[in-house]
Amino acid sequence: MLEQMRRQGASIFVYLIFCLLIVIFVINFRPGQSRTDDNGCRGTSNTVISVDGVDTTQTAFKVAYSANGASGKQKTYVALEVLIRRELLAQAAEARGLMADDDLVMNEIKKGHFFFGGQTATIPGIFDKDHFWNIRAFDAWYQQLNVSRNSYIEEQKRAMLAAMMADILKESVQVSREEALSQFLFENNTATYDLVAFRPDTYRSALEIGASDIDRYASTHADEISARFKADERLYKGTKPALLLREIFIAKPETGSGSAGSASAAGMTIDQAKAKLEQVKKDVGGDKTKFAAAAKELSTDPTAKASGGALGWHTAENPTLGDKAVNDAVKTLKPGETTPVITTDKGAYLVLAEDKREGDLKLDQVKHEIAETLAKDTWAKEAAKRAAIAALDGATKNGMHVNLDDLYKPSEAPAGGGQQITPEMLEQLQKMMNDPNTSPEQKKQLEQLLMHGAPHGERESESKDIPAGWFEDDSGAVPAGSAVAAGSAGSAGSAATPAPAPAPAPAPDVVASNDVLPPLGAIEKPSLEHIGPTPRSTELPGLGASKAAATAVFDELKPGEYAKKVYEADGAFVVIQLRDRQQPNVADFDKTADDRIAQLRATRAQSFVETWLKTKCEALAKDKKIIPATDKITDRDDDGKLEQTGYRPCMSFH
Repeated sequence: MLEQMRRQGASIFVYLIFCLLIVIFVINFRPGQSRTDDNGCRGTSNTVISVDGVDTTQTAFKVAYSANGASGKQKTYVALEVLIRRELLAQAAEARGLMADDDLVMNEIKKGHFFFGGQTATIPGIFDKDHFWNIRAFDAWYQQLNVSRNSYIEEQKRAMLAAMMADILKESVQVSREEALSQFLFENNTATYDLVAFRPDTYRSALEIGASDIDRYASTHADEISARFKADERLYKGTKPALLLREIFIAKPETGSGSAGSASAAGMTIDQAKAKLEQVKKDVGGDKTKFAAAAKELSTDPTAKASGGALGWHTAENPTLGDKAVNDAVKTLKPGETTPVITTDKGAYLVLAEDKREGDLKLDQVKHEIAETLAKDTWAKEAAKRAAIAALDGATKNGMHVNLDDLYKPSEAPAGGGQQITPEMLEQLQKMMNDPNTSPEQKKQLEQLLMHGAPHGERESESKDIPAGWFEDDSGAVPAGSAVAAGSAGSAGSAATPAPAPAPAPAPDVVASNDVLPPLGAIEKPSLEHIGPTPRSTELPGLGASKAAATAVFDELKPGEYAKKVYEADGAFVVIQLRDRQQPNVADFDKTADDRIAQLRATRAQSFVETWLKTKCEALAKDKKIIPATDKITDRDDDGKLEQTGYRPCMSFH
């Protein structure tokens, strides 16, 4: 009997040991459990992200994931960022001894509250039509988040702690009445101004750059060219076959029937143009120097004439020259060959292939085209700058000035096509004529204006490297920068504001360089922009983010005055004239002072919380104390290989 009991006891002991081993195995080696941290990211487990040693659960992730409105992989990233925010705030709340229990959370739930990443929202549909809390709506809410009721309440306890801490931080921010008044005065100080913008793009397309200009630029900007090549080196790897092309194009006339016998812009019929190009093809052959000389003589486009017909590099497969017949003829060219003479409804073409290249290109092979691009950018900007400086100088010359809207706003011209000159303008123009400081060239222009008015669109250079000013056209507008604008000091000014003489201008911030610019073709006259009334802000219409221009408009100028400088603003060089400025009425502030103070305080409080979170988050991320689970931040491609993640902790903190 005793022996039998002994054997049964041993069996039970072995059975218990066996069960214990199974339990240990399950706990430590359950499916999906990872024992590695995989380069700082946790493997698949109940932990989604660890923040300063505190792990968040799958339940918290489900709530953060389901409740955010993002899509795709971004939905996961937003959820992770929400959990980081929650943990940073909740841990700070715990450190201050704050607690949230089930009863407290349920009371808030019955008020319709939902805590999410430090924010408090309202559960949608939680109240019925009689404004009573609806338990069915609550059940539907947490089920929609894919969690159980108890799990949701547990998660909300943590989220509520975060919201409590956020409220403490916000409550620490105070705003005085004086601060709110200061902001009111700042925001409601409005300005109305006129400006004329001289944009580099306009001048870029008008530059008549020849090969010698590019060589000149390349010789003095070697370091910039080398730096651009290194920055764009990948663009010159494995290139498709390309041809260096040069073209002679004789356009059909803009007027007339356009038939074969009509006169072309070069003073010859299209038949004559074709014959001329046939002769060039026969005499010049593949000699690029002679071909360039012929292009300078025969091309009808001013820019092509200046560059000797240079077109640059074009892919042989798709030259994109604008006409299918020309493109097809170019594709088969070899270096030194020319196309047949091609005539289309646009004109007559002859194209030469100077060189060919493909594969990996070296600096020497591309430095000429890089130099051309950089030269155009540099000189276009310089030309626009000089034109703006000349415009401001012309509008305020000799202590007198004329309004921008008189210079640039179109006005009706008399029947004869000349300018309608008022007695006041006549008096001032005569003063300019008698002024010993007025140059002979300017006097000649003034005489032309007084007698006939200048021809439409006439341009004349004031000096070798100053872009031409605009003269009187058929509309009667006299753009600033011309001698006419300089002499129109007697104009009555705009009806809105008087035109007081400006104070002596200090040295401008925008100054012309000593660069020698290539010739400029026809330039479209800049237009006047009427702006305002507009409140002061970090971005102003026409002025962009230029603080100096904003200061001039809102603090320095009086109505009618020009800015004393040309400003580089919003991608252009601008001449500004203030028309009006209005100061806000403090009585208007008094009517809404409390609301304004509360609004400013709320804005600052939210900004303070964001700054606090950003500082904390970035410090922990730097110390590798924010560790997301690997499976949450990686994807696999079609071959099952891991793809690089686009997520980094704190990426949403601003």
